[in-house]
Amino acid sequence: MNVLLVVIGLPLVMVLPGLCTVAALAPLRRLDWPERIYVVLAISTAVSGWLGLILAQIGIFSLWLLLGLLALYSLTLGLLAWRRGRWRWPGPEAPRQTFLVSMGLLALSAVFVGLAFRPFELILGPRDAAVYPATAAQIARHGGIRIVDELVPTLIQETPEDTHNAFVQFFGLQHPGRFYYHYLRMPGFFIADSEGAYIPEFLPTTDGRIVVPQFYHLYPTWLAIGFSLLGIEAGLFVTPYLSLLGGLGAFFLARRLFGGRVALLAYLFLVVQTLQVWFARYSTAEGATQFLMFLALYGLLRLDEDESSRQEPFWGLLAGLALGMIGLVRVEFFFPWLLLLPYLAYRFIARRFRRGHRLMLLALGILALHTLAQFVTLTRGYTIGIYYHRIPVSYTHLRAHETPEHLVC
Repeated sequence: MNVLLVVIGLPLVMVLPGLCTVAALAPLRRLDWPERIYVVLAISTAVSGWLGLILAQIGIFSLWLLLGLLALYSLTLGLLAWRRGRWRWPGPEAPRQTFLVSMGLLALSAVFVGLAFRPFELILGPRDAAVYPATAAQIARHGGIRIVDELVPTLIQETPEDTHNAFVQFFGLQHPGRFYYHYLRMPGFFIADSEGAYIPEFLPTTDGRIVVPQFYHLYPTWLAIGFSLLGIEAGLFVTPYLSLLGGLGAFFLARRLFGGRVALLAYLFLVVQTLQVWFARYSTAEGATQFLMFLALYGLLRLDEDESSRQEPFWGLLAGLALGMIGLVRVEFFFPWLLLLPYLAYRFIARRFRRGHRLMLLALGILALHTLAQFVTLTRGYTIGIYYHRIPVSYTHLRAHETPEHLVC
């Protein structure tokens, strides 16, 4: 581990982008100190992950390039905050958190750190919790998501039976040159450029050796940043860190809704819950999704708390950014997006659609375009494979259990 790199990199990845964003844009007097710390850490994590993912998708990811972009981002917003005279950090107008709640929050966070900051280390390639770190290692080492695997062409056999044993074709209407690379090395999707097979124009000819790791790739990008900064072993702590931010988001959301004591009780139940600890240790994207979901809900709640906050850009941008980034981390992204539509429709019909809501839609729209670009270039096979199989498999399962009585009206 390079100590100098850690000293330079950790503040740029975890603190400075959020600190400068909050200083330049946030309504500081309506944020108490615990909330300020949470928002700073959350924004820094979101911005560094998003920029890192863009670099990885282009194929030019490197830690120093990412740190340079984060430094430029922080410098730009820091200068904006300085020109607006916002570096004085005034005291909060909101009622202060009681000493008991503050100490309880710190104590429960320490308990969660003790329980969850012991990530699993898996070596079985086909396991979900190994595919994510393997993808992250690919990003950190080679700068991109696609893997060129020389073994893939050797797996194609002459007979249909052998071919079926090696590959599982996931979508019959697509060309048979596109297959699912199944439980042989690392699950993923590759594009065979044999005669007549589909290959995008922007990809070089590689004789069917390209493997696109399955899943969405924002969470592996966070892991890749951790690997590049801290090494493989310490970089796995990114997963429990994301879960910690998710738990803190749940606490601050509940505190705004129900008060400090109820929020502390909810945080207690979450901290000691088996599933929360499990997914904080297990290297899968559930913790990252929880972090983004509660950050989006927290921003949406703050946006609608009072009329003045709806006119400010900060809460709308925060909610839209966090909600939109779910589209880069999970294949089920459109479910939380659909839940937003009735809310926005009500706001529009009631003529209560303010500037903050428009900015939220703008941020969500930008992330939706990024999700679409990701689908076209990287995740189409995985996404279609997930949803296409759910329909025929569910239908076949239903038909297998039908009896003549079930068919009688």
